[in-house]
Amino acid sequence: MYYGYRQRIRQRIEAGELTGAYETDGYPRIGTALVLVFRTAPFLRPIRPHRWAEYRALLDSMGIPIERIGGNVMSEQEKKILENIKTAMKTMPPEKLAYLLAYSEGMAAAAAGRPA
Repeated sequence: MYYGYRQRIRQRIEAGELTGAYETDGYPRIGTALVLVFRTAPFLRPIRPHRWAEYRALLDSMGIPIERIGGNVMSEQEKKILENIKTAMKTMPPEKLAYLLAYSEGMAAAAAGRPA
């Protein structure tokens, strides 16, 4: 069965996988985005600004704060994201681990406006 991007995100939120959210102006290939952070892969799911209202309402009802991330310093949220990714990947084969870790660290750096 096929699930669309937003429907799959809703399923994951309802399943309790959501751990946080943040806004950024530097998400790769998107720019300004509300990024939902999940405890399982894929860990980061960006939401474009025209959909923010529905997700803000959902996050507010769940009591999940939305952080604002930017600048050149890695935020606590970014540190948590990277730590969750590293923890989840401990069981992956080495070649997948190396690829996913490099990709994730590049995305976190881009989200914070730093070069990867």
